Amino acid sequence: MSHRQEATIHGMSENASIPFILGAGEAIGIGVTVDHVGYIGDNSPANFRAMQYGYDIAYGREIIPTLSIGAGIGVRYGRSDVSSLLAVSSTTGIIYSPAPEISYGAMFTGLGNGIVYASDLKTTSLSTARLPRKLLAGLTLRFPGTLQRTIFTISAANEKIFGEDGIRYMGGIELYPVRFLTLRTGYLYTNAFAAATFGLGIQLGGMHLDYSISPSRVTDQATSVTCAVTF
Repeated sequence: MSHRQEATIHGMSENASIPFILGAGEAIGIGVTVDHVGYIGDNSPANFRAMQYGYDIAYGREIIPTLSIGAGIGVRYGRSDVSSLLAVSSTTGIIYSPAPEISYGAMFTGLGNGIVYASDLKTTSLSTARLPRKLLAGLTLRFPGTLQRTIFTISAANEKIFGEDGIRYMGGIELYPVRFLTLRTGYLYTNAFAAATFGLGIQLGGMHLDYSISPSRVTDQATSVTCAVTF
């Protein structure tokens, strides 16, 4: 479960998801998301009110012990004071982990449509638009690679948005000073801006609590809190 809040438009998102193991090397995931502006809380601009519900389902399968593939479909239902709309999109991905120390991954998103919200200072109208198609590829290095006690993790990824010039570069570092605490920092570089993010995680038995923040004014200045429970 997660909660995200953006300072720029006072928008908020709540998400809940759960995986189901179907068999050896096979799983399915289901998620529900609510995005809203102006309906919960009093600090939202009165001239921009919208709410969006998201329903996602994804399937993943292990091809060989070091290679897995997956695909997902998302449905978005948006509504405002004057209209409502439905949009569908999909995502595909692959992950390759030849050794415990390293993992490679790639993901293609943007197949389908999204919902666009526009305000004329009195009402908020909705329309559909083709999502930008994105190709994301990256890797993660762990030191040491044993699952019992990883101390240091480095991740790097490149994202290409088709139809736009340039490539987005992303990187992150995780440090585990003690078993129950994780310290994180990340950096995003684009043609238009560059910004850092920060976060930390706490593990309490089968529960993981995570917090992150994007303080730079060139971003949406989002903060997020996530709780993951393992059964």
